[in-house]
Amino acid sequence: MAKQTHEQRDKLRFICHVCGYDMTGRTDADPCPECNTPFDTRLDLPGAEGRSKRAIAYMICAMLISPIVPPIAFGFMYPAMATIYWLRPKKTSFRIAYRITKRRKLIEILVYVWFFEFMGLMWLDEIWPPLFEWW
Repeated sequence: MAKQTHEQRDKLRFICHVCGYDMTGRTDADPCPECNTPFDTRLDLPGAEGRSKRAIAYMICAMLISPIVPPIAFGFMYPAMATIYWLRPKKTSFRIAYRITKRRKLIEILVYVWFFEFMGLMWLDEIWPPLFEWW
């Protein structure tokens, strides 16, 4: 990932974190004209973009590997679940962009889907024991 210049970082500061509207030239009291979100000049949480993308990839891998080798799927689950807690809004000098919040919610949904997939596999193993006898 290329390093951002100060101008690019300052430009990112004045973009609405909800809808992406260019807020350059507005004062602190002006809300976004598109979505009426209060003006927020804090920088986005560093590393949130890449970490949320990796967590989604981990969840997809866990869902694909779970029917084949369920214990290995837990290894993919842990970093994804840790990312969910890392991306929670907290009192900090950084903000969490709206698109990152949407990804966090997607990761949470994938965790629930994986859990029900895992429970379904365990139920199938009870009904048909030879399902997982190969490992």
